[in-house]
Amino acid sequence: MMKKTLSVCLALLMLLSCFAVPTTAFAAAPKKPTVSSVSAGAAAFTVKWKKVSGVTGYQVQYSTSSKFSSKTSKTATAKKDKTTAKTVSGLRSKTKYYVRVRTYKTVQAGHKSTKYYSTWSKSKKTGSAKKSAPKGNTVYVSPTGKKYHYIKSCAGKHPIKTTLKEAKKNHTPCKKCAM
Repeated sequence: MMKKTLSVCLALLMLLSCFAVPTTAFAAAPKKPTVSSVSAGAAAFTVKWKKVSGVTGYQVQYSTSSKFSSKTSKTATAKKDKTTAKTVSGLRSKTKYYVRVRTYKTVQAGHKSTKYYSTWSKSKKTGSAKKSAPKGNTVYVSPTGKKYHYIKSCAGKHPIKTTLKEAKKNHTPCKKCAM
């Protein structure tokens, strides 16, 4: 009796396997990138990251808040898998930005394509963006006479007012306010 039950179960299992419904394979999320550097410009920044193989592209998210809230964040896309840097311009001058990157992979399933995203990389700050020259090209030379400043209060007590052209001849720019 036991042999008969076992053989009936085996036959039934073989019969059902002929009518098995194919399953859809799900793509795993791609690996997250590592940000190698962020450099600030006057009203822009450039972010560089390490290349991740097997991805379709990258997304760069930047924000004035370290929490990346939807009100303070924007996203730029690098659509090529070989890209390892992205410059974002048209930003506010003298503003710090937080930047992070993630990868995405586009998978075709029939007529539909789906994007799978990695988690975001650790965020990095842009630092202070480079300062633009002051209006009217007026700068202040510190009393020591070594550096010129865009901001009067940064030059110390009793700064000397001069033009940017004259200051560049004999003085170096202040690292805090004139770089």
